[in-house]
Amino acid sequence: MSDTNTSETNDDAETRVPRRQVLELRDVTFGNRPETSLCLQHTSMVVHRGDLVMIRTNASQSTRRFASMLQGLVPPSTGQVLFNGRDWAKQHSRTQFTMRSRIGRVFDEQGWVANLNVRENLLVAKQHQGADMQMIEQELVFWTDWFQLGNITRKRPASVGAPRLQIHQWIRAYLGRPALLILERPMRTVSSKVFKNFLASIHHLRTRGAAVIWIAGSTLGDALDTVSPQMFLDLRPEKRSIKSQLRPGDKKNVKRGQT
Repeated sequence: MSDTNTSETNDDAETRVPRRQVLELRDVTFGNRPETSLCLQHTSMVVHRGDLVMIRTNASQSTRRFASMLQGLVPPSTGQVLFNGRDWAKQHSRTQFTMRSRIGRVFDEQGWVANLNVRENLLVAKQHQGADMQMIEQELVFWTDWFQLGNITRKRPASVGAPRLQIHQWIRAYLGRPALLILERPMRTVSSKVFKNFLASIHHLRTRGAAVIWIAGSTLGDALDTVSPQMFLDLRPEKRSIKSQLRPGDKKNVKRGQT
């Protein structure tokens, strides 16, 4: 998203992306240790194509299980999680696999296969999913140029510096034009110099239909100054709340429970 004129970029996203549901939580309760993980209590919300949801957390809170719950890998304690209108819990494992091929994810913790080089890591999931690899290679060139990386390294992840490796992780999540993008503290280890370019990449994906869940770390303040999320969730244990930024004509898309 552009960091210079948020009102124009939101209007742009709205006019170019039809309002179709991507992710829905129905009366979801998840987790019971808010000091160390992200928890929800009786929370309902709807995320549409092109939407941005910002989530504020403490450094002590792990994001992995929460993100996995959105992907249908970990069930909620109660309630339903739907992706593209389908309840994860009601789908066959093969259908779930196909559904997950439409989700990109940047992991807060290690998300690399150690015995593959970085380029192989970027492509292996798409190969598994049966994606059009010619198209994926074209996207790989596009994003490599976008972030001015030169060539994608063929070194193993352990041999690549953390900042550069994180940018490669962004690219991996972007491949295949995801319907849903889950970002777990994406700016961790990365210089603030690339923040503007990162925001522009998120806007690019949103205008093409991706819904974005941004679980933010220390850069949240900077991000909120430059984007206008449709929803803002504060999941810190001392602050738990949800705010929905409603636009003219929108129906309320968050039901407040205890969050």
